[in-house]
Amino acid sequence: MNNTVKIAFKIKTVIQMLIATVAFGAILASLLNIHLGAVGESISPLLENTHPLKTAAFALAIAASLDLLFLLFSPGMKEGMNALMLGYTAAILMTISEEVVVGWEIAVTVLVFTFCLLAIWIISERFTTTESKKEIDY
Repeated sequence: MNNTVKIAFKIKTVIQMLIATVAFGAILASLLNIHLGAVGESISPLLENTHPLKTAAFALAIAASLDLLFLLFSPGMKEGMNALMLGYTAAILMTISEEVVVGWEIAVTVLVFTFCLLAIWIISERFTTTESKKEIDY
């Protein structure tokens, strides 16, 4: 693995950790009604009106887009499958976090997303080579 891929992987990992930290903080502040000072005055209505699962879904969608960006630097197909799985997980969370739950329609939608996620995982495990399954070493 060349230096460009290693550097891109490290940058992607750090940015994804920052996204996860901000999302976790936003969810925690929303659930515990934590006052955020001057910054919180402008963000507070947004936190009060947004479902925590929707916040997690947005964070996963941004992480998936970073995985797709990393795919430009990566030689394997595995990273693309990881991005698709993250995207489908974000779609599932976005679907179940809607306030209007219709019943069987939402269940069928989540079931279809889950089958798509399972198919992506099976394809990624079956068609990736053993070299691309190795961990990226730092």
